[in-house]
Amino acid sequence: MHIAFPDNFPPKIEIQSNVINATLYKTVELNITAVDNDTITFLVINKPAGATEKQSGNVLYFTWNVTSKQKVGYINELAFGEPRSQVY
Repeated sequence: MHIAFPDNFPPKIEIQSNVINATLYKTVELNITAVDNDTITFLVINKPAGATEKQSGNVLYFTWNVTSKQKVGYINELAFGEPRSQVY
C-alpha cells in the first residue's frame, strides 16, 4: 500500500518591514500575515505587559506600548504540522 501526502511547506510570513523598531514609551504596531492555503494560528509568547494581539484570518495584529526591554516572540502553527517560531 502506498499513501501519498500533499507537500506541506511553512507559510510565507509577511511583515511591513524587515526591521522592527521598538522605542521605550512609544507604541509598536505590527501586522503579521501568514500567506498559506492552510488555517494558521498565531500565539504570542512572552507577551509584555500592555501588549495586545488580535487575529483575523491569517493576520496577526499586535500592538505594544513599549515600557520595558523585554523580548517578544510569536509562534505560528499550521492546523496540522510542525509549529514554527520567531523571536524579536
